[in-house]
Amino acid sequence: NERIRFEAKRRGIRLERVIQELIAAIREALEMRKSLHRGKVKPSFVARIMQEHPNVPVPRAPLRAFRYTTAGGGASELGSDGWPQHPLLKVGFDPSELNPYARKVVIMDECHNLVRPCQVYEEQLGRLRDLLSGAKELVLVGFTGTPVGNNALEGRKLLDIIKGEAAADLNDEGFV
Repeated sequence: NERIRFEAKRRGIRLERVIQELIAAIREALEMRKSLHRGKVKPSFVARIMQEHPNVPVPRAPLRAFRYTTAGGGASELGSDGWPQHPLLKVGFDPSELNPYARKVVIMDECHNLVRPCQVYEEQLGRLRDLLSGAKELVLVGFTGTPVGNNALEGRKLLDIIKGEAAADLNDEGFV
């Protein structure tokens, strides 16, 4: 991009450095680190983003990548205050439901691991599977190149998880 090249030349630094700074700024805005309190965006974060990036919409919720072990482990555990341990999962959390994945958009790669977990991570993946299946108003997008492994029922189980408990009685159209 010519604008990035111009910025590097204007500042007398390498193009790679400007690209790294740009990526860091985008990541900071999308991840919204240290910008949430009890599931709400801090006004100071909104003010800073608006000042630094005028005429650019402020993100409404963070974007973060979790490992399966984190998503089904410590991040989703509820603390002594009844709230999820991880700040990201506090966004939109309803303490009366006790499911940190309710009203979230979850995009999963290798989602077949939900029905075929390796033995080492079986506990975390089982917990994640139960939370996702029972989450209200969850949008779950799963990607896999191997929906069925050794057992033909794995495809059915995976589809049932993606559909969730609330849609169990619906046909499969629109979920595949």
